[in-house]
Parts: sequence; structure tokens; C-alpha cells
Amino acid sequence: MSTQNLKTNWAQFIPLVTVFFFWGFVAASNDILIPVFKKAFDLTQGQSQLVSVAFYVAYTVGSIIYMIISFLTKGDLINRIGYKNSLALGLVVFSINSSKEKSLTANGS
Repeated sequence: MSTQNLKTNWAQFIPLVTVFFFWGFVAASNDILIPVFKKAFDLTQGQSQLVSVAFYVAYTVGSIIYMIISFLTKGDLINRIGYKNSLALGLVVFSINSSKEKSLTANGS
């Protein structure tokens, strides 16, 4: 059995860990925001818990969509566009959806 001296590629590792903790912070803040949403929008307890349910259902739906796209294109999308581009694309999609949500709540729609 040969042992190879493997070097950590920090240029890949640091962005991955940073984004992982960023999304972890967002996921953890949902439970903190539920009482705020409940009070701000006059929601019942059941309605306010749907905030958390919607967040995790979105992960499930997103995973299923990704699986379907990978199946239809007969290849892994992340391998095709690269990890940096896929991280950037994920953050762009997240930012666009967050800004849409913010503008909808600001307009009262």
C-alpha cells in the first residue's frame, strides 16, 4: 500500500467552508425569526411554523429538481460547470429570491 503526500487545496476548501457556515446561519436563524414573523404578520402558531416547513421543503424540491436535471442531461451539473461557478450560481439565485421576497413584503403584496 503506497502512501501519497496529499496537499490540501485551500483555494477550494475556504470558499466551501465559508458558504457552508453562511447557509447554516440562515437555516438556524429561521427558528429565531418565526416569533418575529408571527407578530409582524398576525399569524397563528400553525401558520408561523409553516415558515420552517417551507424552508426545508424548498431544500427537498431543489434536490429533486437537481436530480431530474442531472438525469436528463446524463451528467452532474456541478461537475460540468465547476464547484466555484456552482457556488456562485447558488448564491446569485439565493440573493435574487431574497430580494424578491424583500420587495414583496415591502410592497405589502
